[in-house]
Amino acid sequence: MPLSPVSADLHPLIGRIERHAEETPEAIALVCEGSETSYAELWRRAFDHAGELQRRGVRRGDRVAIEGERLPQQFVNLLAVLIAGGIYVPLGEKAPPARRATVAADSGAQLLLSADGGITPLGTATSEATDLPPGYLLYTSGSTGVPKGVLVTLDNLQSYVDNVQRHYPLAPGAKAGQIADLGFDASVHETFGAWSAGAALCVVPTRHVLMWPRYFRNLGIETALLVPSQVRLAHQAKLLKSGSLPALRRVYLGAELVTGQVVRLLHEAAPDCRFVNLWGPTEGTVALTHNPIDEIPADHEGVPIGRAWPDHRVELADAEDDVGEMVAAGPQICRGYWNLPEANAERFFERDGARFYRTGDLARRDPSVGYVFVGRRDRQVKIKGHRIELEECERAIRRLAGTGHAFVVVHNGELVCFVADGIALDTLEAALRADLPTYMIPQRFIAVASFPMTQSAKVDLNSLRATLLEA
Repeated sequence: MPLSPVSADLHPLIGRIERHAEETPEAIALVCEGSETSYAELWRRAFDHAGELQRRGVRRGDRVAIEGERLPQQFVNLLAVLIAGGIYVPLGEKAPPARRATVAADSGAQLLLSADGGITPLGTATSEATDLPPGYLLYTSGSTGVPKGVLVTLDNLQSYVDNVQRHYPLAPGAKAGQIADLGFDASVHETFGAWSAGAALCVVPTRHVLMWPRYFRNLGIETALLVPSQVRLAHQAKLLKSGSLPALRRVYLGAELVTGQVVRLLHEAAPDCRFVNLWGPTEGTVALTHNPIDEIPADHEGVPIGRAWPDHRVELADAEDDVGEMVAAGPQICRGYWNLPEANAERFFERDGARFYRTGDLARRDPSVGYVFVGRRDRQVKIKGHRIELEECERAIRRLAGTGHAFVVVHNGELVCFVADGIALDTLEAALRADLPTYMIPQRFIAVASFPMTQSAKVDLNSLRATLLEA
């Protein structure tokens, strides 16, 4: 089947992929599971698949769920949904069935696409919010105990991709690493950053994701986005050796606090590499600020998150002692939360003709380096790059344990749960694995006969944390 001409109804970001298929058809677009897919083949397969989706009723703004590991067909699936004008909804590669069902139902997805090419009708389709622009709907942890969907349009994504490419150009034919689950927004940086530039997207298999340094070395990966915990785990596994990543030229770091130790470990493995710290919530389309790291800071120092892209405004609200909540406005700010009007009213606001998002992140302004991340104003945390609302963990634990006394804290980068004495912890942990993604399940459970209380009759979480330090 001949390629179609650049279609007027295709989004410009998707049109770039079509142009690569026309102008450099033999260039490699995807390296996955030992096979290579050219841009011409990727586009042909996705275009044909999009036609099948439309024959099955997918129209502009319809949601289509995607499940399974990151096999070649999954990348065809997500591109096909966007060509058809739809919104793809990743269900999570390792999410338990109950959570996948919750996400599919909440999104109103009408079809489910699997990694083997299967198309399954779902009984969850709704007629609400029709004729939305194409994009993706990512579900993050929710403080109410239920995951919440963040709706990001292709316009939002194009703004982000263009900002990155403008400041840190990626050459056609370069090899870009792909590690992230499609339900993690780092995946859109990897996928569309590469395809927009005509680069090759090189996928580390889901089952071997902790072995990413070996894949990077064997494939000659030149650029990637890494979460600091991935770097530390690779170091602990003795996979990051001096000079072991000679091809690596650009690494973006994000989703967690970046320390000097992480930068130093990567610099030793990839001495010719340059590093960029990225900051931003899913609602801001991957990253809203950037900081090129020109010098390796001391191990204990956190790396500043830098300055906003030129077409965005990032400000500090309600600042006290030079520390305030980061609020942001600009073309990357997402459409909003899916079917959550109260959350939208709380987190988004209009000012001076601009639409701002309250990020919940606290920072201080340093004229020499931009913004420096300080912490959170709520109980949201990042574990291995995943955004987690501790309240969602606690609600699930309390429900399954049959007790109102269960509290989760973070210690040494791990979730620790204090739960009332008398609960069968083995049974509780097994039940949680059927209810929550692995990254949301506490690594330790500690039975407590009585909980310390504050003067206001609330459980004293600081005292609970202190017991971990004393142990």
